[in-house]
Amino acid sequence: MAIDKLALIKEVRERTNGGMIDVKKSLEESNWDVEKAIVWLKSNGKIKAAKKADRISAEGLLAVSKNEKLAVLVEVNCETDFVVKNEQFKNSVQTIANSLLAANVRKETNLDSIKINDLTLNEYIDQLTATIGEKISLRRYEILEAGENEFLGAFSHINGQIAAIVKISKNDEELAKNIAMHAAAMKPEYIFVEDVPKEKLEALKAEINIPAGFEKKPANIQEQILQGALNKKLSEIVLVKQVFMIDDSKTIEQLLESKKAKLLTAFRYAVGEGIEKVVVDFASEAISQIKK
Repeated sequence: MAIDKLALIKEVRERTNGGMIDVKKSLEESNWDVEKAIVWLKSNGKIKAAKKADRISAEGLLAVSKNEKLAVLVEVNCETDFVVKNEQFKNSVQTIANSLLAANVRKETNLDSIKINDLTLNEYIDQLTATIGEKISLRRYEILEAGENEFLGAFSHINGQIAAIVKISKNDEELAKNIAMHAAAMKPEYIFVEDVPKEKLEALKAEINIPAGFEKKPANIQEQILQGALNKKLSEIVLVKQVFMIDDSKTIEQLLESKKAKLLTAFRYAVGEGIEKVVVDFASEAISQIKK
């Protein structure tokens, strides 16, 4: 069976953070045996000593946890999509979310006060980093607290890459979950029209194509045309204006009205939002080294 040299080089690099030339040489010296190559790198001092704390964690998973009074949404990051599929990592992310919920965490809570298996949260994450071999970090979290006549919904996609939590004014678990699911899937930029910055609104208005004969129409008709065009643009970015993904005959706003409910607030996460990922053309780099 032919040896897949590219795959072996990639595996050793991921496990050791070694340089391409050193990794290739280690495999050549070890007859393309991965474990022996790693030993060779260690014994020859070729493994980079980059600290895990300095690495970029741009992959990861989201998790939600909820009871009647509190909903928690967390993002825990790792370095590679390989770890995202790791069952220990998956379970640990959910454990973190559940622990925040169990501790009745609030935004002002000192996270070091939270215990997981007799460890502080930071100790638990450090232990996870050491066990898995990649930098693991709790990047962010959101909390929704239900007051009187307020009710919570939560949704996390099965792949753990998008999730949302919402608060509504009616005790309707299905409605709350459906709105959370819609928010996660449809990627609204804003919850309410009032949340859209004035500059953004003006930019949207400037994008409206004025129909032929517009200037000849009465002022009230012109206003209706412009407002209709603006509403269409807002329906792409504002949650309450979006067409409900389960029933496209109504918007989220109309759905809420039909249920005599109000959306009070919502949070949506997508893994890695705002993190600049380092993209390496591994194949080109590896091929150039193998040919040498």
